[in-house]
Amino acid sequence: MAVSALEHRELPRVVKTARQKHKCQKCGTTIKPGDKFAMSLDYSTLRSFPICLKCYTEYRPEDYR
Repeated sequence: MAVSALEHRELPRVVKTARQKHKCQKCGTTIKPGDKFAMSLDYSTLRSFPICLKCYTEYRPEDYR
């Protein structure tokens, strides 16, 4: 039995270093250049957005529906 992409949801895996200012889409804090952050995917619109590492560790897929 195959698992479709929408049923299988995991943590965002890639932690990146910011080259410019970003805003965390979960809590609203500013991610400054040089800070670490992760990209997450909104499964309803299939758009990716930055989240800070604090939100990255507390990630729950049901919060992004």
